[in-house]
Amino acid sequence: MRGFERGIYTVCILSLLLMGSANAQYWYQFGARGGITSTGNSGASVSIQTITPQTSDFGSIGYWVGEDLSNGAFLQAGYVIENQSGSYPSFCDMSGCSNYQQLNAGDAQWFYEYFPAGFSGGFLGRIGPADSAGRNGTFHSYSFYFTNGQWDFAVDGNVVGNTTLGTSTSGSNAPVAFGEIANTTGVAATLPHVIFNNLSAYKNGAWFPAQSGTAYIGYGVGSLTNLKNPYGVEEITNRVNYFAVGSGLPQPRNNSQLWSLGYGLSVVSAYGNLSSSGAYVAYSNVKISAPQSVQLSGNTRVVFAGWKGTGIGSYSGPLDSVTLAMDSNITETAQWQTQYLLNVSSPYGQTYGSGWYALGSSAGYGIRNGTVPTSATSREVFEDWSNGNAALGGTATMNGPTNINATWTQQFLVTLQSQYGNATGGGWYNYGGEAKIGINIGNITVSPSERIAFYQWSNGNLNRSFFLNVTGPQFLTAQFRKIGLATFNPQNANGESLGNVTLYMGNSTVGQSEFLFENQSYTISYAYYKGVRMIVSDTFTFSSSGPVDVKLPVYNVQIATRDLFGQPIQSAVSVRFSNDSVLRATTGSSGMINFTNVPYGYVNVTASNLGITQQAVARNGGTTSLLFVSNLDMAIFAGVIAAIAGAFFVARHFARRPGQSSAQQA
Repeated sequence: MRGFERGIYTVCILSLLLMGSANAQYWYQFGARGGITSTGNSGASVSIQTITPQTSDFGSIGYWVGEDLSNGAFLQAGYVIENQSGSYPSFCDMSGCSNYQQLNAGDAQWFYEYFPAGFSGGFLGRIGPADSAGRNGTFHSYSFYFTNGQWDFAVDGNVVGNTTLGTSTSGSNAPVAFGEIANTTGVAATLPHVIFNNLSAYKNGAWFPAQSGTAYIGYGVGSLTNLKNPYGVEEITNRVNYFAVGSGLPQPRNNSQLWSLGYGLSVVSAYGNLSSSGAYVAYSNVKISAPQSVQLSGNTRVVFAGWKGTGIGSYSGPLDSVTLAMDSNITETAQWQTQYLLNVSSPYGQTYGSGWYALGSSAGYGIRNGTVPTSATSREVFEDWSNGNAALGGTATMNGPTNINATWTQQFLVTLQSQYGNATGGGWYNYGGEAKIGINIGNITVSPSERIAFYQWSNGNLNRSFFLNVTGPQFLTAQFRKIGLATFNPQNANGESLGNVTLYMGNSTVGQSEFLFENQSYTISYAYYKGVRMIVSDTFTFSSSGPVDVKLPVYNVQIATRDLFGQPIQSAVSVRFSNDSVLRATTGSSGMINFTNVPYGYVNVTASNLGITQQAVARNGGTTSLLFVSNLDMAIFAGVIAAIAGAFFVARHFARRPGQSSAQQA
């Protein structure tokens, strides 16, 4: 391979100029060449670690990527470290060198170099300014590729020069990535380890990493070979296409394999049937993807949360579809988040909050309007949620699928209307609730004997204030009517007025004068008179202001005390009425006493004369007579008895038996 055996001719020429000597004869080269799959390319690239400062007693140090082209031309790019400080040209072509610049021994600066087919002259190419290869330990890419009819040279993707070399391909040649000491003597410098990464070939407008690489440890064309090359090359950290060059490294046999084809990709996932494993070409790009979610049931799912990758070229992050660079064995584990469905439902109104939520998260839910009209006089009012929350909104901790239902209460409108005063108690009430209905106006005077008064509500309720059980919309009107002044006149059956009477309508007392609704019937249910409750049941129609006669069930009681011959006897009388009141009197010489307007019922009468007591019961009127034996009666009875006795004696005297004397009969 003439090209890479030439090495960095730049270093050779410039070092000779500075040293003034031509006795440097060794070009030590050590590194890797790409496998057969990287041949037939239109360019090559590698990433090289900048290690500086470095020194060599003689010759210069370089690290580069290069290759022979199909027509025998050669080109390379990398960085160079001079062993002497001095003025160096920055650009050389077939017409000569120009733009000299000061470079310091041990520092690193990029360069590119090319040899047209059949050319054996000096340096053609360019050297970057001092320290242009970057800070110590940093990595930079160096490449060349054919485009638009020429070969471009680039450092970190930035084109720094170009040339034409009569061909666009490497043919059967593969790219190489070497460390090199150029034009040195037999004294070998100690070189620190420099890492090369991602040796690639340019094909069809894209870069492809070398799928395999082999070791090369040798010399450039024309150099002496009696001294063994002391430098080595080694793949490090088991990374494909990742190797170090320098002193103290192994020296594998030339063309022995440094890295082999392919890496393994393992995809691990608990859901979605994603788990798999496979082998892929080293440095190739492999696309993996996961579904955004996997349904476990109607109300449980897992949502893709991202990949967690291990290995060089792996991906860790939230994207569900990514392309991996297979720079090593890679394991990608799918991360999933469990989600539960929150279902917020309501027969009325507009709810919010339904949806999927992560396990353990707080989900906000609610209803936007707590009152929903169903008609002009009915509506639904939010009461609470099935979880006990009485507020319009709340939060739920999503530890599982959750259903939250709104409970509503039906309400009806109670509308009140009144021509007079102010009706109270109207408004919205729950179904089955109680509304306290009232009217707060008194009677309205029309004249001293006439007024306008509340009569009833349109539903027939006669009370100014009452409780209404609301089971539907209600429209109530307070109705008013004219009332007149009624003057009550309790009477007996003879039309005689009775005093100290208390009248009742129902269970309510009636005063002597009352305002009553005109043209309406009323009933005096009972009355209290002389302490006795009397059933009256007197119904009358009140037409206008005026007197109202009320007949009470009263009667007169007459007590007569007589002797056996019907003659009046004066007697002390005690009368106990049905109300347990007692009246004591005497019948006088007439033997008669009258009690007027006695309430219907019984009267117990007790009369005494000459130590003799008589009792009787008078019921509901009439005359009650009690008989006594008077002194006259006793005298008459005594005379009669004496007469009877005398007659008996005479009779016995003359009724003797025959043969008896009068004396014997006596």
